[in-house]
Amino acid sequence: MGQQKEDPDERRTRRFESVSLIEKIQIIGHVCHDKIKEDYVLGGTASYASIMATKLSRKVCLTTSYGPDFSFHAYFKSINVDISCIPSARTTIFENIYHQGFRTQYLHQKASDIDVDSGLLHDDADVILLCPIANEVNITGLDTSMHKGLLAATIQGWLRTFEVDGRVTVRLPDLSLMKGLDIILLSDDDINGFPECIDILKGLVPLVVMTRGDKGVDVFYKNKRINFPAIPTNPVDLTGAGDIFSVAFLCAYARDRNISTAVSFGQSAASLSIEGKGISAIPNLNDIQNRLNVYHKDYL
Repeated sequence: MGQQKEDPDERRTRRFESVSLIEKIQIIGHVCHDKIKEDYVLGGTASYASIMATKLSRKVCLTTSYGPDFSFHAYFKSINVDISCIPSARTTIFENIYHQGFRTQYLHQKASDIDVDSGLLHDDADVILLCPIANEVNITGLDTSMHKGLLAATIQGWLRTFEVDGRVTVRLPDLSLMKGLDIILLSDDDINGFPECIDILKGLVPLVVMTRGDKGVDVFYKNKRINFPAIPTNPVDLTGAGDIFSVAFLCAYARDRNISTAVSFGQSAASLSIEGKGISAIPNLNDIQNRLNVYHKDYL
């Protein structure tokens, strides 16, 4: 279990020729199909996070579950993601349906759940990222003290529940299960309607990081709330931006525990990713570094 070291108020006046990153990340959660009309595209936090980590030239181990109907197994192999797949009869499928400007999300089918215990975790991973999308990652049997790396989670999928027709609704789960994790990452949209959520999480984990779109990123650390302003950009597609931010932040933060550097690195990655569409817009390390150096004076 990692230790926090840097105060986010201790920042400014630093230029980065490069950002030091960790070597290996294990990502745990469902990859999925997102249904768009009659087609399927690759979706899921685990998918975007894995691709982003490979773009950073990190070693990526993906623990997931999908069925024989999954269309993107060869793609993950082609980008050198080491996949451990829990057998399933089907692949998770989501669909967004829009009516009069409002979105309703449906879960059409779900792959097998992933029960996380110490035996599932890679001992040599610098970061373990738990990223459920359909309440599929079960951590009730996880002893967080047994892992020396950084344990982090994006919690959107734990906030979801599903009606009989598959319609996705939101509820506040038993957040006490997250005690022992090092970092929680979420968006303000994830907890819309649950104003008490941040205060609960602050009492459970040392570091909470919340993305807020064009309002930037709020970091909750040592009883402080620090806002990092957003990077100006021209968004084309917001899909996966939070996932991109999360894995870029973690790959930078876990190396030297510098919160300011990690937030700015994550923001640089996310801002580039929304300037194009889908996974093709996920940036590489050089592009992120260039943007970070252009905007560093605004954050550090």
